[in-house]
Amino acid sequence: MKDILAQPIQIGHLQAKNRILMPPMYRPWSSPSGKVLARHVTHYQKRAEGGVGTIVVETTAVRRNYRLSEANIGIWADEHIEGLSKIARVIRSNNVLAFIQINHTPVDRPLTSEEMARIRDAFVAAAQRTQKADFQGVELHAAPSRAVAHSQTVFPLPPLKFRTSGFPQYGFKQQAWFHINYSLPFRFTIAFDFLLCFPTLTTLIALAIVVCLTCISEATCAQRCFAQ
Repeated sequence: MKDILAQPIQIGHLQAKNRILMPPMYRPWSSPSGKVLARHVTHYQKRAEGGVGTIVVETTAVRRNYRLSEANIGIWADEHIEGLSKIARVIRSNNVLAFIQINHTPVDRPLTSEEMARIRDAFVAAAQRTQKADFQGVELHAAPSRAVAHSQTVFPLPPLKFRTSGFPQYGFKQQAWFHINYSLPFRFTIAFDFLLCFPTLTTLIALAIVVCLTCISEATCAQRCFAQ
């Protein structure tokens, strides 16, 4: 029987030549400017030549002051498009699908509606830039759902629970709110054939549940999400 990993797979309207996907892996190689370096391009060229079917480029910051470090690639300005397009080009030239992950580091304090709107707008603008850089899709990182974790302007939340690693464990309410309010604007601002991806099945299920719950009167949580 033919190895299933070597078989093509359909992702939306795109077809990957095989089922091997390289996930986003952070490389602290950039500068405070957030620009792509030749080292990045060479790295992704070698990965694409290695035989994978899809590459999701490492986490890319949508705002200068909210990234993993000053060595994190950025996408908060149009000046980043040229360098990112070089990465997309070397990936796609090897018949590999080119996606990219965009991210905003957590904000562990209450946020106003205006601040949350600015984060949303930063994601939308970043998605538009990834399309201009010739990527075929964008992965929306779920970590920014932490940014609304303490925001009582969205909905009241129970006390945070912590994993053994020390990171806050947020429920599906926060992630659902994040994806509803951040992913839907994407579809109205980027081309229909540009893929919008989620990093986990859990976030997709949460989003689907909340959307369905809006159809019943008891769905106060979902109603508050949409009201915001």
